[in-house]
Amino acid sequence: PYGTLGKGPRRVRLDSNFLVLTEAFAAELWSRTGTPAALVSAGFYVEKAGRHSEGRAFDIDSIWYADKPLITLHAPEDAKRYLAVEGIIRRYFGTVLNHWYNKQHRDHWHVDNGSPIRWDSNSRSRVVFVQAALHYIFGKQQVDIDGKWGNVSASALNEVVPPVDFEWL
Repeated sequence: PYGTLGKGPRRVRLDSNFLVLTEAFAAELWSRTGTPAALVSAGFYVEKAGRHSEGRAFDIDSIWYADKPLITLHAPEDAKRYLAVEGIIRRYFGTVLNHWYNKQHRDHWHVDNGSPIRWDSNSRSRVVFVQAALHYIFGKQQVDIDGKWGNVSASALNEVVPPVDFEWL
């Protein structure tokens, strides 16, 4: 059942390049947070359309640490840990759909490498992540987590991270 440790290890099938990314992500996460007892997934390779069927996606339901599990459905109550883990996920994978993205993803992260790793104010998943960080980590309560980049979100981000002039690039 959801929110439990599950029934034990499963063999998964992944694209070899995606496996390298997944192992690098796990190594960094474990080095920063400690090695968990388990990472519970609703699916890696599954026979349905999209990156899952290519072996280039996985879903994370929860991560079981010795002191306290991180259960994705409880993201608002455990937002700092949730967003810290998501920040590490986003260092390796360009597509991350999270708790605030839509109803279908409230109870898991969907992770794949189908898009580049970069900021894009037109990307709902990236905007939702930044808005959630502004709201929960930086205390910018005026920021709604709606996936729409606008003046309120931009101003709050500029208060936290001053704008960078990229003209020199």
